[in-house]
Amino acid sequence: MGFSEEVKTLAERLVNLRDKLPTTEAIKYSLVMPFLKCLGYDIFDPGEFIPSYPLEKDIIDYVILRKEEPEIIIEVKGLKETLDTYRQEVSRHFTTIGKARLAILTNGITYHVFTDLDEANKLDEKPVITIDLANLKEESIKELEKFKKELYNIENILQESKNLKYTIKTKEYLQKQLETPENDFILFVLRSICLGGELSGEEIDRYGATVKKAIIHFKDDFIIKKPEEVKEEVKEEEKPVEPVAEEKPVEPVAEEKPVEPVAEEKPVEPVAEEKPKEEVKEEKEEEKAKEDGEEEKKRKKRGLFW
Repeated sequence: MGFSEEVKTLAERLVNLRDKLPTTEAIKYSLVMPFLKCLGYDIFDPGEFIPSYPLEKDIIDYVILRKEEPEIIIEVKGLKETLDTYRQEVSRHFTTIGKARLAILTNGITYHVFTDLDEANKLDEKPVITIDLANLKEESIKELEKFKKELYNIENILQESKNLKYTIKTKEYLQKQLETPENDFILFVLRSICLGGELSGEEIDRYGATVKKAIIHFKDDFIIKKPEEVKEEVKEEEKPVEPVAEEKPVEPVAEEKPVEPVAEEKPVEPVAEEKPKEEVKEEKEEEKAKEDGEEEKKRKKRGLFW
């Protein structure tokens, strides 16, 4: 079974269990630990995985070690809890432990992954990745695969997180400029279309309003689609065209065999009429008399020679 199928199977099982887990401890053992085991971590090896990791004044639910140093901290909350309300607590633990690279805040079904891209050793406001086992998509599975023990590379994860971060921020900035252009952006556009020529203050005031209107009109004319909408369009374009089924050749109709002529019935020969009994009797008597006469002649003839 591949990783994708394994994660989908596990996610389905965990989602079905969640209503049976009333406590945070139950969530840890029934949801979180099987999930970490699926990622390849040995949850029974204290050199790799430590539950209830002690701090000076607090405890972290789980810590994953790398080269005997804390690499990932994990905080588990109840299923009915709002995870965002615990970000500050996780941030405090992240800063206190000092050497961790990632922090995970979870309720056993939803996993928020944080890091410190904005400022070293200070957790970012927003997670770089969010995995929802109740709504698991192929894109999320690909992101999750990077956290498998044998594939884990923190530098690659951080670099991709930075790329994602700047991609999101660029889109947000452009969206904002299309809706309410700032003066600096208007000036940038105005200088760009003037091919870098120097603009006087009077020209900036005169044409700035025109550029602003053009930007707003551009937004109305050019609809910026959400990334998921673009992906759906790409998927539709990539769908292979199903070949049209070839028509089966029409089989020739078998020629009808000529009807053989029916043999003519032979005429029935007329049955000879039976002769009256008296006539038959006379004929027999005549034949007998004739035979008697012949016999008499033979006797007389023999008497001549005897």
